[in-house]
Amino acid sequence: MSWGREEGIKLVSFGLRVSKITQCLSRSPMCAVESSTVSPESLARRLSPNDVAAFLTKIQLPQYVESFRSSEISGELLLEADPEILEELGVASPVHQMKIMQLFRRELEGSVGAKYDQDHVIRFLQQYKLEKYVSALGEHGIDGDMVLQVEEKLMKSVLREVGVASLVDNLKIRSKYKTFVSDKP
Repeated sequence: MSWGREEGIKLVSFGLRVSKITQCLSRSPMCAVESSTVSPESLARRLSPNDVAAFLTKIQLPQYVESFRSSEISGELLLEADPEILEELGVASPVHQMKIMQLFRRELEGSVGAKYDQDHVIRFLQQYKLEKYVSALGEHGIDGDMVLQVEEKLMKSVLREVGVASLVDNLKIRSKYKTFVSDKP
């Protein structure tokens, strides 16, 4: 990947995490850049289709690499993508759509992990007598941040795909999890 002189962003092991110290890619010595000074949008604009392909491989969805490359999906385009666009690119699975959108944003923001991890979701499912869905959500890596942040229509499809067939249980997970989080941070 080639960067402009003033951009100087280094992607660490293609985790897209902005390094606290970046190389300024001019002939000048190292310079310090706080990760908080680089917005996700700014970082996304610097990512080529090859960088996006590496991201897809990193999150274990390499089956979409060719489609994204042939459509020249850069980081900027991926950041703006919605489920319809991802479906046009061949990502039919709502779970995969959610993972691509959520994990890409997390990586750009430099998040190490979810604020509300899978254990938090398990406690919620147990408290609300929905423990029969623990393995389904766990096997697909669905954490609490995803339940909270993903657009409701997509989350409904995600939950159905992973085995939450009951529309009532689907609704309970989507709506009561918000209450659970606000009651127990």
